[in-house]
Amino acid sequence: MAETHQLTELQLAIMRVIWAKGEATVQDIWEALHADRGLAQTTVATMLSRLERRGVVTRRAESRQFHYRAAVTEQEVLATGLTLEEIRSKSFVKIMAARRAK
Repeated sequence: MAETHQLTELQLAIMRVIWAKGEATVQDIWEALHADRGLAQTTVATMLSRLERRGVVTRRAESRQFHYRAAVTEQEVLATGLTLEEIRSKSFVKIMAARRAK
């Protein structure tokens, strides 16, 4: 079975920046997302570390900065069709419906 890459909404937003740029630093991603999300650079760095641990991105060091590249395609990520928030939300709805049915 193929590996699925279910991402949170924020992780997906970060990946979209990387896919669009091909390669991006924490600063690049922060600049792209800060106005809409009000993120700290440390939040972006934490998310990238988590994505790297999961094998979704790779990084290389250059001039005291890490440059991140996608290790998976957008199609591989979107093949699951749902973000983790959507999965959790749907699970919550099912749980609540089951409780009401009792």
